[in-house]
Amino acid sequence: MTEPRHQLTQLDLFAPCAIPTCETPVTESGDVCTGCQNAFGHMLQPRPPAPGDVSPQLEDAHTVGVPAGAIPTASTNDPDRKANQRCWLCEERRTCQKVSGRWECRACTRR
Repeated sequence: MTEPRHQLTQLDLFAPCAIPTCETPVTESGDVCTGCQNAFGHMLQPRPPAPGDVSPQLEDAHTVGVPAGAIPTASTNDPDRKANQRCWLCEERRTCQKVSGRWECRACTRR
């Protein structure tokens, strides 16, 4: 049997405090730590959970060991740039950008 890729530590089992600048662990996602409760007291108001609120355990279960940045999104894919294309200027296979219908590598584009 293989070892899991990501070893959970005890602190990974807790969610961070709901106050944006506080990283104190709390038992439930959306809870406020006692330090923030003491500091902000009456200014804190309970709110119903938003539809997008997901506990860290469930969020990790849905990623199946794939880091968040490894999944390409539509905004990160540049349709005019493609790997393993032959540059029409230097005729090397590189990651090229389509310029006027032809593939140009980064080195040739700078010239």
